[in-house]
Amino acid sequence: MHRKLLTALLATLLFTACRKMESYENNPVPSAVAPDPVSATLQGTVLDETGAPAAGVTVRAGSRSATTDNNGHFRITGAALDRKASVVTAQKNGYFKAVRSFAATSGANEVRIKLIPRRSAGSFDAAAGGAVSLANGAQVTLPAGAVMLKSGGGTYSGTVHVYAAYIDPTAPDIAQTIPGSLMADDKDGRRVTLASYGMMSVELQGASGEALQVKTGQQATLKMPIPAARAAAAPASIALWYVDEATGLWKEEGTATKQGDSYIGTVKHFSFWNCDIGLNGSYLNLTLGTAGGAPIAHTIVWLSAPRPDGAFDFVYGFTDSLGQVSGYVPNGLPITLRLDNACGNTYHTQALGTFSQNTSLALSITPQQPALVTVTGTLLTCAGTPVTDGYANIRYGFSQAYVATNASGAFSVTLPLCPSWNEPVRVRGVDAGNIQQSAEMTFPVTGSSISTGPIAACGNIDYSFINYSIDGSDYRISTIRPGDTVRGYPVQYAQPALPGTQIAGSRSVANEFIYFSFENGSAQAPGTYPLRHIYVNGSSGPGTAAAGSTVTVTRMALQQNQYYEGSFSGTFTDGQNTTHTLNGTFRALRDRP
Repeated sequence: MHRKLLTALLATLLFTACRKMESYENNPVPSAVAPDPVSATLQGTVLDETGAPAAGVTVRAGSRSATTDNNGHFRITGAALDRKASVVTAQKNGYFKAVRSFAATSGANEVRIKLIPRRSAGSFDAAAGGAVSLANGAQVTLPAGAVMLKSGGGTYSGTVHVYAAYIDPTAPDIAQTIPGSLMADDKDGRRVTLASYGMMSVELQGASGEALQVKTGQQATLKMPIPAARAAAAPASIALWYVDEATGLWKEEGTATKQGDSYIGTVKHFSFWNCDIGLNGSYLNLTLGTAGGAPIAHTIVWLSAPRPDGAFDFVYGFTDSLGQVSGYVPNGLPITLRLDNACGNTYHTQALGTFSQNTSLALSITPQQPALVTVTGTLLTCAGTPVTDGYANIRYGFSQAYVATNASGAFSVTLPLCPSWNEPVRVRGVDAGNIQQSAEMTFPVTGSSISTGPIAACGNIDYSFINYSIDGSDYRISTIRPGDTVRGYPVQYAQPALPGTQIAGSRSVANEFIYFSFENGSAQAPGTYPLRHIYVNGSSGPGTAAAGSTVTVTRMALQQNQYYEGSFSGTFTDGQNTTHTLNGTFRALRDRP
């Protein structure tokens, strides 16, 4: 079932090159793409290497972040995205940092990410250099004295541990594991889509855990096997591309040559690397709705196109909360739309034609029922009045949607289903304004609609918060709001060297965030401690708290998944030498060991 969860890669095309690839290469390539920013919601699921939900993953989009729950879900609202190329990262100990790019829409964007384990491929002495190999023949080679510290530079001497993974572009789960999205900018800065012949991720680490990199002026050699299905069409020479983590786009840098069944090339730094041919394309924007006009939210979209050898390749994506999905598709090839439910069963196909320029299409879909279900209901407060500042959290299998209430407390959403799962739809109502929620209620799927009736959001919520006042203005950050984040964790101060604690929170609106740290040293108990650094609501640079500013801890988190609780007060001076008064209360879940 997990294998059917595909990632938001509508911006990706995995075209296998063949003997006729030259006809694509000689087409004019689009010019550089200008930014097209949009502030929108980003949500989705992160999976581990087995396809199971990955909890405790830190997901970032721009300046905002969230942590996946036990179902692998996350949600970030008010994220700074881009309609042409947005980037999201997912990070967890024991895995390579995942980087995903996509074309954002104005609704709640959906992504799926499968993490790649960060496993040791071998080690060698930096002074002597060496090579390590993976089971499939992929290889990393570094000459003698070619390694430096990633931070600060300088030649590194000692044991070099190499962490590497080969990524097969023909693997069944490539849509979930692929770095970026195969949307790329070539060496001239022009936007293209890529046809891949093999990818690798490589990281270097020192004996004491230091991050290492290829020394300036030196080069490492990568050997990447060519997938058997693409060997016959593989050109003698091919461009090398790496992922720019700031944009999520692949960047062209260098070439590799075909030697036997592999490509071999040299690189000046380590990242995700890819052997690819750039293809001409255009942006395609789709909006999917039912015959009655309701948007089809969070459904799997496949676009297929024929290869010149008669086979087919696909792009994948998820519609957002408004039924929208966007991405980069190849020019001049007939595109066919296919919609699948969560089981991977097709419920609609449609020919879309060919494209040679950016295009927007609105499509009316009439699926076989019950492939879609519309869930409606009303949320009420403990007093029986409509919940106007709240939402319904709706779950089905591994899918999850957050649906805001209107002025009457009503909510409605149309979602794709998987009938063979024989699972109910689960609904929980949340009253964000009064910090109350309902129990999770279940509703069997017996047709194309579910009416929950009135739901009383009237129960306690286990949540984190930071309530604070700065210069007399009050603010509240609370994890009962989708997109708000609050976290606490131990830190180590350098000067003077002593342990401390940091509390951090951010809201889903611009310039409402706070982090502060306090010096509790070796004390792991409630008490009053000096407030050290503070950064709040976009103040110019981290501020230094004045003497007498304190944090009073009423509950100390001794281990991960316990809560810090307390209050703080005092004054601080920001980077522009302006003094501010500050006070507040907090409850923050510790998210690190």
